[in-house]
Amino acid sequence: MKYSVLISLFCCLTGTDLATGFTASESTSTNRIQTSRLPTIQFSFGTVPSPVAVTRHYLDRGSMLSSMSMSTRSNDSELKASTVIHSMDDNQGQHQRRILKQWVANLGRIVTKVWHNIRTEEVTQWRCAAILFVSSLAIFHSHIDVGLAKLWTYLTTSSGLWARWFRHDHWEWLLAVACFNVYFHSFLLADRAVLKASQNGKDHPLRKHRLQDRFLAQQYHQKLQKRQQAGEDVDINETPPMVTKHSPWHAGGYVGELWVYMVPLFIWDKLDPRRHRLIARFGAPTTLQICRDVTLSLLMYDLLFFCGHVLMHKIPFINRKIHAKHHTTTEVRSGDTVRLSVIEQVLEVGFSIVAIRTLRCHPVSRSIYNAIITFLLTELHCGFDLPWTPQNVIPFGLATGSRRHHYHHRNGRHYYQKFFCHVDRLFGFVQKDDDTLLGDSVKPLHQIKDKVSWP
Repeated sequence: MKYSVLISLFCCLTGTDLATGFTASESTSTNRIQTSRLPTIQFSFGTVPSPVAVTRHYLDRGSMLSSMSMSTRSNDSELKASTVIHSMDDNQGQHQRRILKQWVANLGRIVTKVWHNIRTEEVTQWRCAAILFVSSLAIFHSHIDVGLAKLWTYLTTSSGLWARWFRHDHWEWLLAVACFNVYFHSFLLADRAVLKASQNGKDHPLRKHRLQDRFLAQQYHQKLQKRQQAGEDVDINETPPMVTKHSPWHAGGYVGELWVYMVPLFIWDKLDPRRHRLIARFGAPTTLQICRDVTLSLLMYDLLFFCGHVLMHKIPFINRKIHAKHHTTTEVRSGDTVRLSVIEQVLEVGFSIVAIRTLRCHPVSRSIYNAIITFLLTELHCGFDLPWTPQNVIPFGLATGSRRHHYHHRNGRHYYQKFFCHVDRLFGFVQKDDDTLLGDSVKPLHQIKDKVSWP
């Protein structure tokens, strides 16, 4: 009796139909769960489900509802995860598009700046020309090699004047002397043109490239600044005097000193004719071979000269007896290229011979090397900073050039290499950029325009 009362009370509290085991609300659900009829127990007042069966039924029903709830939560989690992933993809795509737009904008600014420099700056134009020349050698080297083969056949077999001169023992040093004379007199004419224009009250276009005029203009500007700082009423943009007192041109000296260079080589050729043996060892040259021979020869010569040049400056006795003649004037001219003592001239020629012989350069390479090295030597002492010279065309300041060599002559220190600057930098033989007159004197014109005033 008490069991039946308890069961009835449980059914009333839960609203369970004793016949089906479902609550009233669940009984009307469209998704009703079909179950078999539960085992019953007979009582005097009637038949009721077995308590064990009821308990087992509710345990099974709870497990089913729990799995349904977990499935629902799993679907919700997948939906949320999918939403988050799509959101992350959208954010990542927007970030990539933003980076691409920024990259395109930066590229556009770079192209615009480069194009502006090409149109307005002479140095950039000459750099483009140099890039075009080197690229042409790389692209058309096979066609150039065909032409070099024909040239080599002509030089070694023809009876023409130039071919016979090429095979002559005096060819190389005569070529060097001829090139020296062309370069010397070209810069001599430029010097004379600037001086004549200044004397007539005109500003020659080359004056701004002339290192002595530029250096004196910087000095004049610096003096005006000091006077202004001292409280004087001065015009800081006042132009320097039109006529610059040019340092003397070493015209007669180089003519006499050239004989010191030529006579020993002439005697050597007569005593030991050897060029025919040199030519017989080689076939037709290639573009790559010539470029390699000339570049490595210049680098080797420059290294050998650096070692000897440092000793000439660091050892006082050697400086006085051998190198002092070359430093007679602080503002040099192209004629000062050969203002050398006999020992120094022998050393310089010897460095060049050692370089081309050690590297076993082709005869055509040696001829091109002679034409190039004589120009570089003359350009060092020419007194001009022209936009097409190696010091401006070669980037990163790798070439020494006239600016740095003029600094060396003015101050007697630093920049002991002739053509390149990498070894000087390695040993610290360079002028620091300290915003002084010395620091500015090795800078290109476009970096010091505000410190140089021209009419």
